[in-house]
Amino acid sequence: MSVERLKSFKGFENVNEDEADEIIKNLEQFALILCKQVQQNVA
Repeated sequence: MSVERLKSFKGFENVNEDEADEIIKNLEQFALILCKQVQQNVA
């Protein structure tokens, strides 16, 4: 996800570049955790 895309969501319009990068990194890590969890539950 890009910083511009993140800022298009309500509540994220005013985050600065550094905050946006950190938020994106955390969202990507969370998505990986969720995918792994779903895969374990399906198998």
